[in-house]
Amino acid sequence: MAEDPKYQRIHRALAPFFAMLCLVSLPFLWMSRLAGIATAFAAIGWLVVYGLLRLDRVRAARWLTSALPVLHLPMVALALGRPVEAHLYLLVSVGTPFVLYPRSERRMIAATVVAFAASYLACEVWVSTHAPWLSLEPGSAAAAHSVIVVGAVLFALVIAGYTAVTGWNADAALAAEHTRTESLLRNVLPARIAERLKRDPTAIADRCAGCTVLFADIVGFTRMSERMPAAELVGVLDEIFARFDDLADAHGLEKIKTIGDAYMAAAGVPEARPDHALAAARMALAMQDVIAGLADRHPGLRIRIGLHSGPLVAGVIGRRKFAYDVWGDTVNVASRMESHGVAGRVQVSAATAEQLGAALRVEPRGTIEIKGTEPMAVFLIVPPS
Repeated sequence: MAEDPKYQRIHRALAPFFAMLCLVSLPFLWMSRLAGIATAFAAIGWLVVYGLLRLDRVRAARWLTSALPVLHLPMVALALGRPVEAHLYLLVSVGTPFVLYPRSERRMIAATVVAFAASYLACEVWVSTHAPWLSLEPGSAAAAHSVIVVGAVLFALVIAGYTAVTGWNADAALAAEHTRTESLLRNVLPARIAERLKRDPTAIADRCAGCTVLFADIVGFTRMSERMPAAELVGVLDEIFARFDDLADAHGLEKIKTIGDAYMAAAGVPEARPDHALAAARMALAMQDVIAGLADRHPGLRIRIGLHSGPLVAGVIGRRKFAYDVWGDTVNVASRMESHGVAGRVQVSAATAEQLGAALRVEPRGTIEIKGTEPMAVFLIVPPS
């Protein structure tokens, strides 16, 4: 797994900051040759860390980052002792590895934390039991101590601020990802089903007593696809199906799926509605109007649509790619209504015609043979004038 670049960003930002703190402290610490030389070398060391990071020598930069405070600050503590308390940086720095190093560097993080903590405790014991090697004038000691304390506070604020901003950014990114996931889930599944799936990821299956299934198929699309460039072919299908999706939303149908150049939707799922047949019929007529409106650009473009009403089972299948689908004899008969239908018309079964009642006029077409069933009476919806 690729490492998060944020660790190197904060490392590159802090290395010059540490070098600057060393250089600012140098005039106050140079009164002790040991403290001054150690601080000068530390400033150079931090600039080397920055250079290693720029050269993508990340691991070397991390080892040097862990070593510099342990080598530098105890020297200053030995030389100047309690009045200056340079080893405070070791205490403040204990949490730094968690900000600078990724989780994959667990051993380095643990070793650095232990080294910082042990060095701080050793320095604390030393300055509590030994006099400094160099006794500074009270004014000089106070100035050096102030620089150390202010630097330590600034460093702590930088680390705390970065940690807070990183946390806020992570929360924002998580919220954005959650919103995107919710949007994708709702594009794949009905809103009500998506909510149920989030609460209980086990199989979802509902038996729906009253539904109408709509099948539509573009007539002659196979021949059209043979003479049309692939990009244009997909563009035509996308335009048609996008318009059909809008109609499904407008009429309250649930789009089930597209199969090649066929479109399938259902009314009455996942939420029951008494006018499921009428809603499906009105959408079917609007679909025919859409195709008629495209005739100028695509001559000869026509569709067959079939409807059948009855009970079915609806549910979600799949583990990696969820799909909301419907099953049952109602689905099979609706498919036959389309395949045995008439181009440019909406064919319905007797069950759907009965559901429509007087809301839409239908005309009998006769009977058709459907494999596995008795001959069925079928009807064609008469478009309103």
